[in-house]
Amino acid sequence: MTPPTSAHEPLPATLPGHYYHAAEIYAREQECIFSRQWICVGHSSMLPNPGMYQLVTLAQESLILLRDQQGVLRAFFNVCRHRGARLCARTAGRLKGALQCSYHGWTYKLDGSLLGAPNVLHAQDFDPAAFGLVPVALELCWGLIWINLSPSPAPLSSQLSNQFEDADQPAAFLQHLEGLEVGKREVYEVQANWKIAFENGLECYHCPTIHPEFCDLFPTIRSYPILTEARTSPPLAEHAEAFTLTGRASRPPLSTLAPEERRLIHSTTLLPNTSILLIRDHALVLIFHPRSAQTTAIEAFWLFEPEVIAAPDFDPMDTVALTSLIMQQDIKQCNLVQQGITSKAFASGGIYGPVEKRLVVFRDFVLRQLAQ
Repeated sequence: MTPPTSAHEPLPATLPGHYYHAAEIYAREQECIFSRQWICVGHSSMLPNPGMYQLVTLAQESLILLRDQQGVLRAFFNVCRHRGARLCARTAGRLKGALQCSYHGWTYKLDGSLLGAPNVLHAQDFDPAAFGLVPVALELCWGLIWINLSPSPAPLSSQLSNQFEDADQPAAFLQHLEGLEVGKREVYEVQANWKIAFENGLECYHCPTIHPEFCDLFPTIRSYPILTEARTSPPLAEHAEAFTLTGRASRPPLSTLAPEERRLIHSTTLLPNTSILLIRDHALVLIFHPRSAQTTAIEAFWLFEPEVIAAPDFDPMDTVALTSLIMQQDIKQCNLVQQGITSKAFASGGIYGPVEKRLVVFRDFVLRQLAQ
């Protein structure tokens, strides 16, 4: 536990109010954070077969994630190199071995190379190799897909290792994500700036106030603020077996978890916008996607062991229902914060309490990135 702040130490200030609603700050974040950092955009099991693709939006750019004919995951800008038309309009689907522009018929292999360009491909001085799709850096870690819009970014491992070192967060439990697959996906819309939504997940100071069901499962949260220290993992209540509204378990625990780990909630945050929780039989990944200066989409996907998903009676809704209830409770408060934070009364910002030190880490991260 962090000791109480002494009377001689002023409480740290939040960002000024306009950082949560000004269009110019949002634009700066898109350029300095979301165009330069490694961003989690999904899970490899979402694209299990060659030819499968989905579109993602990052820093106002439309991008294509796909699995090529050799099974390699790739990412490209969703732009034809001829006249700039958008290639894919559908948000997801399966390609028959190639991508074709609907405007003039330019065609690309799934590795991004130019396959066909009517009346141009064999023209003198035309180099097809120079007109493939523009690639986006992509790496996999724990089965999660990470992309970076920088032309030559440092490895993902560099970003993650620096983050764990700086924030003193536990990385060990993340190894349990290996081999899991997506069993359910939801998107939650928030009428609030992405930082408000993300900050909400960085503390459990609010949990006794707005999450009674969560606190019933993890009653120690009522007696101490669980996310004060990143290494803290609260145990389930004695009556509970799993992260469900009833507390009853309908699936076996993850096979890689030791017995003493099965009754704990493990969590961490990966800046700039990803949270990961692991609870007994599944993992939950939350990605906070900025949509505008005052709106956010929270993408949630639940990961289970493949054999659990393959079972005829697989139904993840017992844990999804509890998570969705908690999310709606959070969203209500985030929306209220957004409404209040635009007031003149909050122009200079607020303060972080002694149990909100992870928010100070996040604040400092944002300011460092915007200063670059």
